[in-house]
Amino acid sequence: AMDESVPPQESLPVLFQAAVDAHTRLLTLSALSDEFKALRDSAIAKFDLIQRIVRSVQVFSANETHGEHSTASLRFVLVTAYLADLWSRVNAAPSDPERDQKRIESIHRAFGYYREFLELCIQLQFTFADEEQLAYFLSLKPGSKRSRDERIAHMKALSETERKIKEYTKLLEEAAARPGGDEDLLREHHIEFIHCFVLKACDHMDMLVCTSHGYCWPRFLHDVLLASTLFGCVAHMKPSWTCCPRC
Repeated sequence: AMDESVPPQESLPVLFQAAVDAHTRLLTLSALSDEFKALRDSAIAKFDLIQRIVRSVQVFSANETHGEHSTASLRFVLVTAYLADLWSRVNAAPSDPERDQKRIESIHRAFGYYREFLELCIQLQFTFADEEQLAYFLSLKPGSKRSRDERIAHMKALSETERKIKEYTKLLEEAAARPGGDEDLLREHHIEFIHCFVLKACDHMDMLVCTSHGYCWPRFLHDVLLASTLFGCVAHMKPSWTCCPRC
């Protein structure tokens, strides 16, 4: 039976949009401000609740591929990716004597959510989420290192994905003027958006793995800078997910 404390599935799209809007607003604030911390915690609570609903109503079953899901439901693939990004931004107060340990714990949690996100993409059999290709990131350990050619190929794939998102966004804006829009185009946009999140999640996991086992300060500072921009391409996630100029 469904958990009575979980809101009905009908409220899921509204709750998801509110969570995405909170995350988008977060990207405009100083990470040191009280408003940032309050909004971050609020966004985490919202995405936690969404994840409970998704699991309770079994939006994604183990034997289903992404082709069997509606265009509207694909957005919920990103819930754990958002949770990972938000947890990567959690820091204790500078005066907290357990600050470093708490930071490591939040990184562990972020890393776990990224793993869950990638595993769901593999389960849903997205063409860009091949298990063999993502095996490196799912089994990352301190000292792991990609080859130069692998890093360059990854950067090129990310650049191409961002180019496609901008192209699809422009086409969707034009299609919006027509009755009924373009469902196929919207679906392709959503899938490419998920692809972009996968590539950025892999990059973030690569950097987080060092700090999850103890601080490596140069990479930790890089991690902090990345956390502020990793999902900065997400400006809004309305019916046609759009990106800001940084994409």
